[in-house]
Amino acid sequence: MALDIRVYCDGAGKEKDHPVITVGGFLADETICESIERDWEIATGGRVFHLADFGTRTANLGSGNWPEKQRVDFLKRLAAIINREGVQILSASLEVQPYNEMLAESPHAHVNGPAFSGCGQATIANADALSQSATMHAIKERGKLRSSWGGSDYCAEFVHGIHSPPAPQ
Repeated sequence: MALDIRVYCDGAGKEKDHPVITVGGFLADETICESIERDWEIATGGRVFHLADFGTRTANLGSGNWPEKQRVDFLKRLAAIINREGVQILSASLEVQPYNEMLAESPHAHVNGPAFSGCGQATIANADALSQSATMHAIKERGKLRSSWGGSDYCAEFVHGIHSPPAPQ
């Protein structure tokens, strides 16, 4: 019997500007993810949450004028939505320069791709290892769950799904 698992992830950092980048996210079964999406929609009022502009005049949430306590309480509420029973947090980071040097020498550069793709592949491999025998449906839903890990859209490029065989019975 296979369990449907969803993986949500996003990137933090800029390959050209930062020495280290990260792709982080979470995985959970489909029912938990649907519950997270509902709770997230309620918390954000259906607006996009993006930590990079949170608390600024350009924030989609209108949080630019919120007092500090309201901003902190809101972030704690979002964290509690994700941090629940049945959710596995994922993260992978890499140093951009050494990765790019390795990539320049690699005969498989077309497979590994740029730094965010390589970092994302490591995150999804971690998800696959955590889920073991589950069928994975890796999902990046633009505008629905914009996480505190930044605003990179690279996940959509490398996340196509990883399928593991069912565990022996």
